[in-house]
Amino acid sequence: IIGWVGTAGAVIVGLNVTVAIIVLPAVLRLAGPYINSLRIPGLAAPSAEAEAGLGYRLSRLVQRAPLLCLVASLGLLLLIASPVLHLRIGVSDAGNNPESSTSRRAYDLIAKGFGLGTNGRVVVGMKIDDPAAVPVVEQLPPLLSGVTGVREISPIRFNGNKTAATVNVTPAFAPQDQRTVDLVHNLRDVLRKRFKGIGAEPLVGGATATVIDFSDHNSSRMPIIIGGVIALSFLLLMMFFRSIVVPLKAAAMNLLSIGAAFGVLVAIFQWGWLGGLIGVKEGPVEAFLPMMLFAVLFGLWCLNRYGREDGVGRLIAAIAAFAMSFGLVAYDRWFLRKTRTLR
Repeated sequence: IIGWVGTAGAVIVGLNVTVAIIVLPAVLRLAGPYINSLRIPGLAAPSAEAEAGLGYRLSRLVQRAPLLCLVASLGLLLLIASPVLHLRIGVSDAGNNPESSTSRRAYDLIAKGFGLGTNGRVVVGMKIDDPAAVPVVEQLPPLLSGVTGVREISPIRFNGNKTAATVNVTPAFAPQDQRTVDLVHNLRDVLRKRFKGIGAEPLVGGATATVIDFSDHNSSRMPIIIGGVIALSFLLLMMFFRSIVVPLKAAAMNLLSIGAAFGVLVAIFQWGWLGGLIGVKEGPVEAFLPMMLFAVLFGLWCLNRYGREDGVGRLIAAIAAFAMSFGLVAYDRWFLRKTRTLR
């Protein structure tokens, strides 16, 4: 879906540029002096040089104390963005649903009756290439029972010719708990060391492990995509305007606004601040949400640039929108789709 959003964005940018350089001049030529003959009462455009209104007063205040305003606004943005350092990406489950829903009630009953980890069991699979490794694989349940964070182990099950085996591991913690994430990584480390070079390959999977893998993969790649989009915008702006200041300012403003938005996201949805007012239970941030929020914020910045009355703003908007579209397509094709092959 994200890739199609990026492709659609690139197509829209291309259509807008085509309309601006072909259709708009033709319409203006046909309309001639009658282009301004039809006006809507009460909706006259304000003058760009009007010395009135909140915007004008705010600009005068900034001009009187530019350094103070810079330090104050920069400090406020950095403060709001600081929670992003604790961003934890994941996928919501029934435990995040409203308490009135049947899925949430079933989730709570299972957790109360059988333990928190019952809602997020981890499957340990063994691929056995050497029959001599079967006796070692049979000792898998005692090995797993000694791992910190494991609550319960199911009996081991082999297939007919004993070339594969599975064990269900019940964590002692909820699926979204950071300790469950640590448990999955710890299980992989312990199993790889124990079964190294004996003809059996351990694999840790299941729904919980899949979500953890996707979240880890997404978290490690997201900064690359965001940095790539901003860097591409920087290079395109530098190429068109032959300037370093303009692209640097644009990159800095984008990073600050994105950081502040992500900080608010973490504070409300992950830490639960003000969650009671909007009916949100704290938990990890949805894996796709930061990238989509980045696209929305970048799009708003493009609209702001496009609203300028000169052609420069519209050119900046077209360049930035193209870079954002390229980033979404790359995010979908080169990063998200690779997670389908993760074990």
